[in-house]
Amino acid sequence: MQSPVSSSFTGEVPPSPKLVKKIEKEIKKEAKYDEKNVKGAVKDLSKIKKEEGKSYKETTKAENTMSKLQKKEHASLKELHKAQEKHEIAATKLRKAQQDLELSSKTHEQIQATLNAKNAHVQEVIKEQEGNAQVRNEKLSALQPSSGDAVASA
Repeated sequence: MQSPVSSSFTGEVPPSPKLVKKIEKEIKKEAKYDEKNVKGAVKDLSKIKKEEGKSYKETTKAENTMSKLQKKEHASLKELHKAQEKHEIAATKLRKAQQDLELSSKTHEQIQATLNAKNAHVQEVIKEQEGNAQVRNEKLSALQPSSGDAVASA
């Protein structure tokens, strides 16, 4: 983010104290904006990680439920002549569990994709912040009088 104030400084003539203060204020404002972006991105990442964990637990629970219901279905088939109705109920529950597993798996995949995107975004924001910090430090260094100038004016 380039401010119009910083573009007017060419380095040939020492800037006025007002201009220095204005540039320093703008640099501080940019740093604050970068920090806010990083905090927001990290917060979003944390939220997505939490959602991913919940989704994983739900998927595992659905898999366990499906496995249990499959076993129940097989046992019911052995007693088919005695318990046709019991078998129908177990088969219905299995279909529901499979639907739940598919839904949970799709949700988990979507959340994982979002998590990966957020991770990438956080890395980009951090790189951008580091780059901006370096530019600010260079600007601040350019604004500071050299040690030779300070001795000569004293």
